[in-house]
Amino acid sequence: MKAIVVVAAVALVVVLVVTVAGDCTWSQDITSRSWDESVCPEPYILIGNTTCLYISQWGVVRNWSAAQTYCSVYEGELAVINDCALLGEVWTLTQHVLNLTGNFWVGGSDAEAEGSWVWERTVKSVPMGVPFWLPGHPDGDTHENKLMIADNGYFTDGNQTEEHYFICQDFSTLGSITG
Repeated sequence: MKAIVVVAAVALVVVLVVTVAGDCTWSQDITSRSWDESVCPEPYILIGNTTCLYISQWGVVRNWSAAQTYCSVYEGELAVINDCALLGEVWTLTQHVLNLTGNFWVGGSDAEAEGSWVWERTVKSVPMGVPFWLPGHPDGDTHENKLMIADNGYFTDGNQTEEHYFICQDFSTLGSITG
């Protein structure tokens, strides 16, 4: 799977200047981007120089709980995305390299306290408002307690029973990447 991602990235000869999620703007030359397969364990790839992620694709969709279970099989968890640069790189990869459209589950939730969004792994607050969230979201619906990245690059809340793509993160490799 990693080889396909790298081939797709090499075949795309374009510099993208992308604005997603309001003020989250970055420039990404995909043609010069490489994913070091030796840093992250299978099936993860290095994204953003510090984060090992697996992005489900080719019809691999799950509800939120099943996605979390899928990640645990590979000793990971649903991803924590706390900054614009990583959000942008993930969105660029999903939309412009993998050509995936749809929503992607990540590891945030407000199931414990409605309106209080936290990353399940760390229990730290999910960034709120622009530039992360889709305008008008989270919308306060008590049936939408799990976090996903919408196909437009914003965070949005979703019903955990819906099936979507998902993004897993390997947290065990973090120390070896960042020093």
